[in-house]
Amino acid sequence: MAVVATGSSVLGSVASRHFQRHRRTLGVSWRVGVEEGGNLLGSRWCVSMPMSVRSVPLLLLVTACACASEPVATPAEAQAEPAETRLELPEDFARDVEAYVDGWGRQWPTFKVHGHTAVFVDGQPAFDRAWGLRDLATEAEHTTGDAFEIGTLSVHLTQATTLALVRDGTLALDEAAAHYIDLPIQPSVTIEHLLSMTSGLPNFTESLMFERVYKRRPASHAALVASFAGDPLEFEPGSDFAPSLSNAAVLGLVIESVTGDDYADVVAQKVLRPLHMADTRYGRVEGASVGLSFNEAEYLDPVLDADPASLGAAGAWTSTAADLGRLYAAMLGAHFGARLSRRVWGDNALGQPYGFVPRLVGGREAFAWIGRFDGHEHGVFVVPEDGLVVLHLANSEVAPGSDIAEAVASMAYALPVSVRQEARPVPLDPAPLAAFAGRWVLRPSDLAFVEETADEDTLAALRSVETTFEDTKGLSLHIQGRPAKRMHPTAPRSFFFKDRPQSTARIAGTKDAPLLVLERGGGALHYRRLTTPGA
Repeated sequence: MAVVATGSSVLGSVASRHFQRHRRTLGVSWRVGVEEGGNLLGSRWCVSMPMSVRSVPLLLLVTACACASEPVATPAEAQAEPAETRLELPEDFARDVEAYVDGWGRQWPTFKVHGHTAVFVDGQPAFDRAWGLRDLATEAEHTTGDAFEIGTLSVHLTQATTLALVRDGTLALDEAAAHYIDLPIQPSVTIEHLLSMTSGLPNFTESLMFERVYKRRPASHAALVASFAGDPLEFEPGSDFAPSLSNAAVLGLVIESVTGDDYADVVAQKVLRPLHMADTRYGRVEGASVGLSFNEAEYLDPVLDADPASLGAAGAWTSTAADLGRLYAAMLGAHFGARLSRRVWGDNALGQPYGFVPRLVGGREAFAWIGRFDGHEHGVFVVPEDGLVVLHLANSEVAPGSDIAEAVASMAYALPVSVRQEARPVPLDPAPLAAFAGRWVLRPSDLAFVEETADEDTLAALRSVETTFEDTKGLSLHIQGRPAKRMHPTAPRSFFFKDRPQSTARIAGTKDAPLLVLERGGGALHYRRLTTPGA
C-alpha cells in the first residue's frame, strides 16, 4: 500500500470535469492513478480537495433577547466585547455518530470501523469513543487510551517542532533549506515552502525500491533526503501545492542540523514535553494498535513487516488521540506565537496552510489531513473559527479515517450525513456470466475524456480492463497493476465490489455488442468488448 495520503477515486476525479478545469484556482495539483488500498479506483497520492463544497448554512443556536424586566445595560457595559460562546455539540450528536459508524460493516464485517474517534472544542474533550478491535489475532478490543502508528499525521509533529525553532529564532521561514544542510536541495526551496508543501520536491515514497525494500527498515533523515535531493523539482517553489512527504523528511534533517541533536530528541524537547504529550513515541511501540490491510480474498490481514521508522519525520510517530488533541490545540492557539499561528492556517504569502488542505463545513473554513501508513488510515478535521478538532484514528485501511472525521465534523454542526448502505449479494446461477468474460476497451468518447483529464499512469490503467470467469466465483475484474476484484451480483447483470467507495458495475448493450459500465460516485466509464473467451 502506498504510505502517502490518498484522495477521491480515479473514476470520481475523471468524472468531475469542473474540478479538473479549476484545480489550479483551488491551489492543488491533482494527480490520479490506481489506488493502492482497498478501492477499485483511486487517487495516487493526493489529499482530496472537495469536488463540490457544502453550501448548507451553519445551524447554531443564538442567545435569546433579554426580557423587558431585566436591567438596561449601562453605556460601558454595552460597549464591552461580547463573551465568546463555546461551540456546543447537538443533543443527538453521540447517537448520530454511533449510527454512522454502525453503518460500516453491517453486511460485510471486513468493513467494520476499528479505531478511536475523539472530538475537542477549544482544547477540551467533547466526545470520545473507541470502536472495534485493537488486535485482530487476539480479538482485543479498542479502548480510548490506545496508541496508534499515526503515519503521515507525523508531519504535524515535525512542523510543530519547526515552528518552535522559528519562534525561538533558530530558524527563519524565508531562509533556503539548503542553507542548513549539506545535501543538494535546490536553493529556491525555503523553510516555509517545506511547511506548506509548495516546494515541488518529488515524493520519496513513490519509488519501487522504497515500497519493496526500504519500507521494511528504519532510515536516517540524511539517507531519506539523499534519495531525492538531486532530482528535479516538479514545479517552481511556491507556484503549486503537492503533499509530498519529502518536505517533512527535509525538515527532519534541518532540525537535526541546526540543533546538533537527534530529531526525535528535539521533538520531545520542543513539543512533547511542553504540551504534556507523554504517550507519543518515535517508531513502533509494543502494545500499539496493529494495522489491518485488505487482502485479495476480501478479508483483513495484520500488517507486521512495514516499519514506520522508514518514513522518519514524515511518518514514524506513535501517539494517542488525547496527545494529538493537545498538539492541534497548541497549533490553534498562541503556543508558537500569534503570528506563526495565523500562518499555519494559510495567512501567509503563499496562501497555503501548513500541512493541511482547505475544506468547508457548515459554511465555515476548515482544514483536513490524512494520516496513512500500511494498515492504518487516520483523519483530522479542524475548524479554527470554533476551535473544533475531530480526530479519527484507525488501524484499518478499509474504513477511511478522513471521510469519517469529516462526517463527524458535519454532525457537529447538525448537518445531514448519509449512513453507509452496503449492498447485499443475490444468489444467482453464475453460469450465464461466462459469456461476459474477455478484454474490454474504453469507448472513444470516454477515452477522449480520460485523455483530457488523467495522467499517463491512469490512462494506461483505464484504457482497457479484463473480466475473467470461474465456475464457483463468477466474474472478476482485472485492472492493470492491481489485484483482481470479484464482481458480486445484485441482479443478473448488475454487480458491486467489496471496496471502500462501494463501486458498482453492470453489463449493458446488446448480446452481440455488450458494454461494461464501471460506476463510482456518480461517474461512469463505458467499455466495449474487444475479445471473447477463447478468442
